[in-house]
Amino acid sequence: MLEIGKKLQEERIKQGLSLEDMSRKTRFSTMQLEALENGDLDFFKDDISYVKFFIQYYCKALNLNYDDFRDDMDQSMITYTNMLSAKEVEQLRNANEKLQQKIKQNGPTKKKQKMDFSLVSLLVIAALMLLALSFVMGKYIFPNLMDQQGDQDQVINTDLPNISTTPKDEVPVDTACDVLFNMVNMHTYEIRNVNDCESIDIRIEFTERETWIQSTVNGVEDPNIKSKVYKIGESVETVLSNENDQLKLHLGYYSGNKFYINDTEVNLDPSIANMRSGDVVYFTVKGE
Repeated sequence: MLEIGKKLQEERIKQGLSLEDMSRKTRFSTMQLEALENGDLDFFKDDISYVKFFIQYYCKALNLNYDDFRDDMDQSMITYTNMLSAKEVEQLRNANEKLQQKIKQNGPTKKKQKMDFSLVSLLVIAALMLLALSFVMGKYIFPNLMDQQGDQDQVINTDLPNISTTPKDEVPVDTACDVLFNMVNMHTYEIRNVNDCESIDIRIEFTERETWIQSTVNGVEDPNIKSKVYKIGESVETVLSNENDQLKLHLGYYSGNKFYINDTEVNLDPSIANMRSGDVVYFTVKGE
């Protein structure tokens, strides 16, 4: 991972770009970019399953071919997840040693009590090992397998898509201010008839798997939606108010996620709503 980060840093410097330039270009924070260039996987320990996506996105921003890094990236992820597993085992071993020390300090006087303590110790160790294994498998192994399955088909679209001149049928949103939700194309959607609305509330619920999201309003980082990985069952919400406000949503995974406008569910084009990889959609407020 350190070698991958070094190559990314060299290419960035070669192109005359600073970390701040890359932050504006990728919407990653300078701290995230610096951690990627330093090969610091510990920085992303809570979002480790998305590091491959971050590297792929960084390569695209520098016009590098991600396939040149793929094998090294896969090996780095395997090595790191194995290291995390070893740390979990070491923590369990330390916990067991502390437990045994406490048992000795208590100085049981009866043989029967010693047998009971040994049984409790064994059960505690077994439970901790099962919890650790479930954590590692659920957070690191399964997400990586799903990411590898979708790598070949993943397309990251960072450019504003061409907007069709012929709008498709408008779908009314059943709210007090009669908002209309209009799909222009698979990436672009218009929220119309908002003159009677005090605000436009947009909510996203994550229902199928952990999902990374980044949000901007009129090109500026959205303060209401923090750029990070959200767990199943969590949701995010933001507010648009002005005519021609544009919300840009960059999700690492779309399938199963639910989108709401003023508490009414709206549907994206199926070609993007069912995607199991990353892409961008735009919501634009229109006054008429």
